[in-house]
Amino acid sequence: MPMSPLHRPLSLLTALLALALWSDPSPAATSSPGVLDSRISAVTLFPDRAQVTRVARATLEGGEGRILLEGLPLTMDPASLRIRARGPEGLVLGAVDVQPLRGREAVREEERRLLELIAAREAARQAIDDRLSSLALQLLTVEALAREPGGDAGLQPERWQDWLTRLEATASPLHERRSEARRERATIDEELARLRRELEDLGRGERDSYRVSLHWRSPAEGEAEFVLDYQVGNAGWQSVYELRLDTAADRMGLLQQAEVRQDTGEDWDGVALTLSTARPALGGRLPELRTRYLDIVDPAVPVARRAVGPDMAEPAFAELADAAAPELATTGDDRFAAEWRLAGPRSVRAGAASQRHALQSLTLDTTIGARSVPARSPHAWLYATTAYTGESPLPAGRALLFQDGVFVGERAFAALVPGADLELSFGVDQRIEVIRRLVEDQRGTEGLVRRQQRHTRTWVIEVHNGHDRPIRLSVLDQLPVPRDERIQVALSRESTAPDERDVDGRRGVVAWHRDYAAGARSELRFGYVVTWPQDVGPIRGL
Repeated sequence: MPMSPLHRPLSLLTALLALALWSDPSPAATSSPGVLDSRISAVTLFPDRAQVTRVARATLEGGEGRILLEGLPLTMDPASLRIRARGPEGLVLGAVDVQPLRGREAVREEERRLLELIAAREAARQAIDDRLSSLALQLLTVEALAREPGGDAGLQPERWQDWLTRLEATASPLHERRSEARRERATIDEELARLRRELEDLGRGERDSYRVSLHWRSPAEGEAEFVLDYQVGNAGWQSVYELRLDTAADRMGLLQQAEVRQDTGEDWDGVALTLSTARPALGGRLPELRTRYLDIVDPAVPVARRAVGPDMAEPAFAELADAAAPELATTGDDRFAAEWRLAGPRSVRAGAASQRHALQSLTLDTTIGARSVPARSPHAWLYATTAYTGESPLPAGRALLFQDGVFVGERAFAALVPGADLELSFGVDQRIEVIRRLVEDQRGTEGLVRRQQRHTRTWVIEVHNGHDRPIRLSVLDQLPVPRDERIQVALSRESTAPDERDVDGRRGVVAWHRDYAAGARSELRFGYVVTWPQDVGPIRGL
C-alpha cells in the first residue's frame, strides 16, 4: 500500500528521532585511581616553624583502596604528619607511608599523568565532534524534508501548518543539542590548553618532595575529605612594633605588626593564617636533671688520660651540659603563648621577601621625662613611661621609635604582659642641656700616725631646660667602687645628696630626680673622696 505524502515525512521524522537517540549516547561515568589534588587551607605560624593544614577530596567506592598525595615539601617533618578524614559512615584509615620523591621521578610521573589526561580529553573532544557531525546530518535531513511539501504529490495547503509544526518540533532539540555540544567542546579546548601548558612547564621547577600513600576502607561509596596536618621548618615570624610618641599630648601610639617569612618549598595561597607565640621545638616534657657527682682527682692518672678515659666522671658532666642546652636557650617570651588569627585569606610565597601583617593598635597615656649621663655626654635622652593596657601579651621583637612623627631609632623590645610598665628612650632631647665641669682635683696625704693618701674630685653639673613646658629630669653619675677593703670611697660633704643610689642594681651609680620648670637653669654638685694607706701601691682606676 503506497504511503501518502503526509505519512512519508512523518515516518522519516520517526526514523530521524530514532537515529538521534541512537547516535547521542550519554557518556558513562568512569573512575581511575591516581594522585589526588590537594590545597593548603590553613597555616599556624610559630616563631621557628609552621603547622600546615592541607585538604584533598575524592569520591570513594565501597571497599578498600589507596590514595596518593604528592608535592609535600622536604622541609616537612614526617613524624609530625597527622591525617584525619570525613566521608561515608564507617570510613576507616589504614597505614600511612611517607616516601621521598626525587624531582625527576615526580616529573616523569606527572608527565605520564598529564599525557593520560590529554589523551582522555582529546578522545572526549573527538566524541563531541562525532556528535556534531551526526547532528549536522540530521539537520540537513530536516532541511530537505522542509522542501518536500511542494513536491510531486505535495500536501494540501490546509495541512502545511501541521507539517511545519512537526518540523519545528524535530529541529529545535537538534539545534539545542548542537549548541550544548559546542559549549562542551569549548570547555574541553580550555582544559586541553591548560594541560598542554602544564606539560610545557613541567621540569622547570624540578624539586624533591614527599609522597604520602594512604590506605582506606569504606563500607559504602561517597564523597570523602582528607585533612593532613604537618610541621615544616624554614618558616617563622617575629613582632615588629611602631611606637609613636606625641610629646604635646603625652600619648604614645603602639602598632604591633607580625613580620612573616617562609621558605618551605610551597606557596601559601589564600590560607587562613594564625600566628602563635608557642614553640613546639621545646617539646612538652620538662628536662630531667641527672645526678651530678664530685670526686677527688687522682694525681697518679695523667691529665690527658683523665680527659678521655671512658670510666671517668667527666662524661657525666658532658651529658648534663647537652641535656640542659635546650633549657638554657629558652627566652622570656616563652612564659606565655598567645595566638592571633588574621582576618581574611592571606598569601605568602615561598622564598619571597618577608611580609608585615598588622595585629593590634593601641593609644597609651604616657609620662614623659628625660635622663642624662653628663660624664659621658652633654645631652639628655627623652624617655616615655606607660602601662601596657592591652589584652594579649606582647612577645619580644623589634621596636621602631618615632618622636612627633620623626623616626629616631630602632631597639630591641622585651616581652611584655598586660599591666606591666613600659619604659622607652626616644633619643636625644635637643632642648635640654647638661654640662659637667670639674672644679676640684686634689691629691695629698693626711693623718699623723697612720698616714693615708687622699684624692678629692668635685664637679658642678649645670642643667638647662629649654622646653616651654616643665619636665622631670634624672641626672646619673657614679662613685668609684673599691675592690680592696683598704680603699675607702665617700661622697664629699659639698655634694648634693642623691635621690637614689645603686640605680638598677649597678653599684656606685647615683641619680638625682628633679622637676625643672620651663626655661629653668639649675646646678648640682657632685664629688667624692678616695683614701688608702700610704704604704699601698698605686691605685688603678682613678
